[in-house]
Amino acid sequence: METIKAQLKEAAQITINWKHRIEKAHGFQKQLTAVYIEGGKIREAITLRTYTSSTFNTWTACVWLHCGTYDGASGKATGYGYCKESAAAAEALVNVGFAFNERIGGGIGMHAIQDALKAAAENLTGKPCQILTAHA
Repeated sequence: METIKAQLKEAAQITINWKHRIEKAHGFQKQLTAVYIEGGKIREAITLRTYTSSTFNTWTACVWLHCGTYDGASGKATGYGYCKESAAAAEALVNVGFAFNERIGGGIGMHAIQDALKAAAENLTGKPCQILTAHA
């Protein structure tokens, strides 16, 4: 697999579907934050959060851009037999307007999402970025 590259295009969704933001009960699972250094300070470029239903059958993701367009979007994945967390995250990244040179959707795993998020943040900021992960 070559290095994932991202380009910000027109967003399919510029607001979060608030039904996708499941903070209570089992809800919040993980936050990935793309950060960069500017003026000697750590700055956030993009935040991606994943959530699950109480049955773990439905996963959702919300993404917020902290620079550039300041948009947000969300995605959802249901069913069985694939990584729904990464599928929901990929949908959210595409909905906010990013296009990628490699496939990131289809539930192929969170490693692809981390690489895609880093590429998206670097496209947005024009600076090297790192991914910070926080778990519930």
